[in-house]
Amino acid sequence: MAHYSAPIEDFLFLLHDVFAVEHRALPGFDTLTPDVTRAVLEGVAAFYEDVVFPLNATGDIEGAHLVDGKVITPAGFRRAYEQLVQSGWNRLAIPEDVGGFGFPPIISNMIAEIAASANSAFTMYSALAPVAVAVLSKFGPTWLGEAAVPHLVSGCWTSTMCLTEPNCGTDLRLMKSKAVAQADGSYRLSGTKMFISGGDHDMADNIVHLVLAKLPDESGRYPDRIDAVNLFAVPKLAFEAGTGKTTGPNGVSIGSIEHKMGLKANATCVLNFDDAIAWRLAPRDRSEGRASGMAGMFHVMNHARLGTGIAAVGYAVVPFQSAAAYARERRAGRAPGGGKDPGHTADLLADQPDVRRLLLESASFIEGARAAYLWASVLQSEADSDTDSERTAIARDLLQLFTPVFKAYFSDKGFEASNACLQVFGGHGYIRDQGIEQYVRDGRVLQIFEGANGVQAHDLVVRRLSADGGRAVRTFFDHMSAFVDGQREIAEMAPFSTGLEQALSHLEAALDWLNANGRANPATAAGVAYDILTLFGISAVAFIWARIARSALDNLESGEGNPAFLRRKLVLARIWMERQVPLAAGLSTRVAQGSEAILQFDTRAL
Repeated sequence: MAHYSAPIEDFLFLLHDVFAVEHRALPGFDTLTPDVTRAVLEGVAAFYEDVVFPLNATGDIEGAHLVDGKVITPAGFRRAYEQLVQSGWNRLAIPEDVGGFGFPPIISNMIAEIAASANSAFTMYSALAPVAVAVLSKFGPTWLGEAAVPHLVSGCWTSTMCLTEPNCGTDLRLMKSKAVAQADGSYRLSGTKMFISGGDHDMADNIVHLVLAKLPDESGRYPDRIDAVNLFAVPKLAFEAGTGKTTGPNGVSIGSIEHKMGLKANATCVLNFDDAIAWRLAPRDRSEGRASGMAGMFHVMNHARLGTGIAAVGYAVVPFQSAAAYARERRAGRAPGGGKDPGHTADLLADQPDVRRLLLESASFIEGARAAYLWASVLQSEADSDTDSERTAIARDLLQLFTPVFKAYFSDKGFEASNACLQVFGGHGYIRDQGIEQYVRDGRVLQIFEGANGVQAHDLVVRRLSADGGRAVRTFFDHMSAFVDGQREIAEMAPFSTGLEQALSHLEAALDWLNANGRANPATAAGVAYDILTLFGISAVAFIWARIARSALDNLESGEGNPAFLRRKLVLARIWMERQVPLAAGLSTRVAQGSEAILQFDTRAL
């Protein structure tokens, strides 16, 4: 059977040794002492390990059911959700001024990983509530936030994001959902949305759907243009202005729930909106012009994309922990070079070089990507801080650049790691009893969630790299170069800083080719986009492993920390530099081959 233990010691090392959170002049960071962070993480971990994780396998078997137009969640989910809201763990990321605990993203994102590892299907029912709190507090009528936010904070309401329609997904211009303004300032919204995670359930009293729909132009038509698309709040149950007291159904019904490859315990719904009462969510400090209609959705999507990358790390943890334990117990054959354990007929799987390859490459990704998303979490706080304008600008540039990279690259590598760990089990991994195949099935969707990975690559190369004259790319290279320059006199850092330099060199060569050949031909750029995104992912994790290595070496020299833990980090850093960074050379070469063969192929011959 699969097992899970939250990586508390790794989190604490990253928080206090690599990122030194308590010494950063950022909102909420001064309270993040080792005693506080350990207490919070251990409390959250105990809840998810003991209460939520045991429901993962049983929920997968039972699934969510649609009965008389309502979703019934698997046995144990309602009680677990009650315990979640009673404990207050759902409020950690919510600002204090609306009833939350106000912890910064670096804490809430670690908890998001724990929740994804333990039971993502359960977690997804309420994961969007903190984002909905932020959106409703910032956008739309003031009374709407005052009425709905307290219920979202308490956990008695949840929220969803409704974007995809049967006829359109990524290309929002093609959507058919429509909203009509009413005299009282509300709207009436009609349309059909699909792939709505947690679109209905029996764990909360109400659900606030964040819905994209079109407004008519001056002629009354609904044009196929992005500026016609706006974000609306549509509650499942209508409620009174000012009080939030529900008054009855609101024209929202469930067409069906999808029968999926994975995440079976989460109800992925088709939702029908039939003249439902809605409120437009637009910035309060701007005019009601059409250009502001997507501002709230951009906030949601940026959060969701980074959240998908974090979930990808979490999904890989249980397969790795389970496979590592299995490899330390299972015996099969003799390891090359003679028996490692003469007292037994066969050696442990962990002594077989190829099994070590599978496990160490998986661990190197998991722990490197974990540190990378925590770096992004620091950037989130810096981007929202007004105390240092230069730091804020750098953070915003780096987030602009790496949000699609972390979403796509982490979901690719996380799925690869889960598959590798299933391989360690051999045939036993393919059997449900081990619990690993569920994580492979569940994790596959992350490469599709929140914009498929190919779309993320296209967005990176066609839009983000050239934004503001390429400033974000220059910021990234300056940031990396400054770090490398600071390590040149430290001999022990040579394997790590050299690896980082190599990754950056191959990425720079690919970008030079793109600038010379792809800018005049968007199709050429799009054809190499995925390789370039992957190069960014390899380079970002190489950077973070170099930083981890520096912290580990410093602690070993000073005698602080667990030496075995720190030496393990140095080995995993080398694994990344020796096993992943060399792939950058091939990717850069492939970029330089261009897209001609791809683009010239007659699609009718597919």
